[in-house]
Amino acid sequence: MTTLLDGHRAAELAAACDVLDGLSCSDLQSVLTLMSERRAHQVSARSVLAGNRFHQPAEVSQRRFHEVEAVIFNTLEDIEFVELSPVQPFGINTVLADISAKNVVSALRGCEVNADATTALFRLALARHESGADPVRLAANVRTVRAQVFDPGSKLLPHFKVFAQVSVGQHGPHYGDAELRALARHLICELAVLRAVFDAFAVADTRLDVSIGNVLFSRELAEAGVIDVPRTGHAIRAVTDIPERLPFGADDLGGTLRDLGFTRGVKVTELFRDIIAADAPELMPRLSLDLRRRYGVGYYQHVCYKIAAFHPVVGRVPLADGGTTNWPQTVLGHRRMFCAASGVGTELLCRHLIGDEGVTR
Repeated sequence: MTTLLDGHRAAELAAACDVLDGLSCSDLQSVLTLMSERRAHQVSARSVLAGNRFHQPAEVSQRRFHEVEAVIFNTLEDIEFVELSPVQPFGINTVLADISAKNVVSALRGCEVNADATTALFRLALARHESGADPVRLAANVRTVRAQVFDPGSKLLPHFKVFAQVSVGQHGPHYGDAELRALARHLICELAVLRAVFDAFAVADTRLDVSIGNVLFSRELAEAGVIDVPRTGHAIRAVTDIPERLPFGADDLGGTLRDLGFTRGVKVTELFRDIIAADAPELMPRLSLDLRRRYGVGYYQHVCYKIAAFHPVVGRVPLADGGTTNWPQTVLGHRRMFCAASGVGTELLCRHLIGDEGVTR
């Protein structure tokens, strides 16, 4: 425990933690509840009024959020939207998505504040699936909270709204096909949502960049020392010249990837390309394969994507991220089910590209 603490009281705090570690979960909850009751009576009125970074309201008006949500609902009438609880079971994001508990706001009574809408939706979708539904697709537009401290110049916030969707289902006879088709639907509908929002609010001079990734490639490049990402995988043969991107619609995409030294993830990437080409051929010229993606390596299972907007005044705004996950395997211990998860940052969309007046900055 002392390795996780610093400061002049590190040893004292570590000793206290060692005592608490000896308690059962229910006893620990009781102790924390009693301590909260005591400390709440010691809080000053001035400190309550001051608050901290988690307590500030959004810069976007509630009216604007409702207007954007209406566009989303009207564009995606065939998806079931649910109103999520503001809290989820304690540890859900660590167990499923390997998100550090330091980046989550923990609460009492076995809860933590919503930090990832997709893990919350997965829990509900899995229950629906176990009741006989297949496949299950759920969505929500929900405020989430992240505890990490972002760089001052970052567009990311301690709490924000996100439109998220999760698809859960059974693998068919062609393993991976249903999973990638579900992920393709996420990507296609999110692009439709963004187009509808841009049209509804007259967002002009904005270009969308859509990149496809595969965290299996990222692991291989990290092992080779080409890029720096956490949780590296197995080794790739020596590479000297890896491009940033490749055209996703290239005829011999798989051959090019193998020539570059990639071994895992090539077939699933080709299958995803074929599905997109069949279901939304108009998108193919706009898609590129990002070979140096550094994010989501511990979160996604293999194929993933990212949508970013570029505006001449605002600059780059990351809007959407999605991919396949191994959450069914984590919970159920088998590979017969799939899960595709994604989200669109509606708060980023409103703050940087729409504004409360409904026009691009």
